[in-house]
Order: sequence, then C-alpha cells, then structure tokens
Amino acid sequence: MIFLMRLYPKDSAVSIWEFVKSRMHSRKTQRVEPILVSVQEEAKWVTLYLMSDDVEAIGDFIVNDLGECDDVLYTMTVPLLKMVFLPVSKSLPPETKRYSIMIRCDLQHYYSAFKKVIDLHPKPGVNPTFSAFLLGKYDILLSIVAESREKLDSYVESAIKTIMGVREVEVFPIDKSWIVVGEDDWKRIQRAMLYIPSWMTHFGDDMEFAFYLTEEDISLSGMIK
Repeated sequence: MIFLMRLYPKDSAVSIWEFVKSRMHSRKTQRVEPILVSVQEEAKWVTLYLMSDDVEAIGDFIVNDLGECDDVLYTMTVPLLKMVFLPVSKSLPPETKRYSIMIRCDLQHYYSAFKKVIDLHPKPGVNPTFSAFLLGKYDILLSIVAESREKLDSYVESAIKTIMGVREVEVFPIDKSWIVVGEDDWKRIQRAMLYIPSWMTHFGDDMEFAFYLTEEDISLSGMIK
C-alpha cells in the first residue's frame, strides 16, 4: 500500500525538503520504502509518498527517520486507496508543471466520481498522471501535469467540476518533485498499478507506457477494459 505523508514545517518547508532528500536516497527497508517526495509551491508542506504493507511501521518511520528533523512541526498521514497510474503523453513539453487536485464528493457518489476521474481524457497540454481515494479531509487525489495554469484551470472547470457528486475542488501547485526510487523501481510500481482508461483502445507510440509495456503486460495487469 502507498501512504501520503505531509510534513508541516515550523517555519519553511525548504529545510525539510533538504533533509528528506539527503536522508531518503538510500533509505529502503523491508517495512517502509520512500518512493516520491514533493514540495508544495508556497512551501506550506512537504509530501512524502511511502510504500509499506505494515501500518505500524509508518509510526516507526516517523519517529526513527523523521524525528531528527527539528523543522517538522507535525505530520499527517493517509493511505492512498485504489491508487492507479494513468497513461501520459510523451509529447508534453519538459516545462510542464505538476499539480495536486484535491476533490470532495458526496458520499453516495464516491465510486462513480472516482471512476469518472480516472477515465478523464487528456486535453492538449493537460494530462492526468495518477489518482487515488483519500481517507481524510479530501476524498479523491488527482495528480495532473499541465503546460500552464490557464489550461489547467479550464480543464478543472470543464472536466472535473462537472462530474456528478463533486462538491469542491482545490488545486495545489507543486514546486518540485523527486523520485526517490530508481527508474526501474519506479516503472515497476507504475506497472503494478497501471489503469487503462475506457477511452484508450490501444497504446500508441505517443504514450509514455508504450515503450516498455507489451500487450501481455497490459492483460496481466487486470486493468484493461
């Protein structure tokens, strides 16, 4: 299971970012594996994505691995349920920016809204990358990369806020991200959680997953429609 952990600073998140980058690079055990870290644009918090099958080990990780960082004021940790990675276009320019989209839904529309979210069709300059259920302040997390804030805002208004059951959408720009695990491990994680949206009938050459996923991989993933 993957957990989202937010580290809130006493003053600035920059020192927490530097601490995590310096300490997490070689940090991998059988119990907790850091896989991705990012810092929110206004430096209000640092987000650390952790993989673990042992919930109690998360507490040990906070005490033993993060306890030495004096700049952490408090933490918030939530499991990412039904997490899926989505196909991404390779034609997106390198200057694209990542955004975390936090969505609140009516209770009765949790599953239907989530299905609509993970089946969202990319638009020119805007591409969803991964999504999950949250158990906390928000109900659905959606990560998106976009060429500009204007294109993102238009996409949020037309494609996300119009989904039945969606009550509120908040956008958090990400200043920078760092993949802690190596490239091969990152691909392994993506492959294990790959979701094939209903609009996709095949993997074209433009899709990021196409260069290392075969049709057999897709079938074995159990995600293909």
